[in-house]
Amino acid sequence: MKKTLRKTLASALFVCLGLVFGVAGASEPTVEDFNTAFTAANEARKMAGSLGHEWRDTAKLLKQATEAAQGGDLTKAMQLVATAQLQADAGIVQANRESSLWEGRVIR
Repeated sequence: MKKTLRKTLASALFVCLGLVFGVAGASEPTVEDFNTAFTAANEARKMAGSLGHEWRDTAKLLKQATEAAQGGDLTKAMQLVATAQLQADAGIVQANRESSLWEGRVIR
């Protein structure tokens, strides 16, 4: 179980790093790129929230990303979305991990 969670978190990290560094090395991202990345990050945020492990700043990052995109700075918007995606994915992994580990913390 732990191995699967580590793989999931590692995969999420590589995807986010790919987004960040892909944006930095590629031409200017498009509004379509932003919308796709934003939708994925927001869905992951909602999933983490439904599991009770949404991180404090994830929604704030998505709001800042929207503001940056509306202001025309799509590169910054994509970086903020990538960070929000990473936080949301980490929240999901955290929820899955904690679903079994809490039993070991109960005083008997």
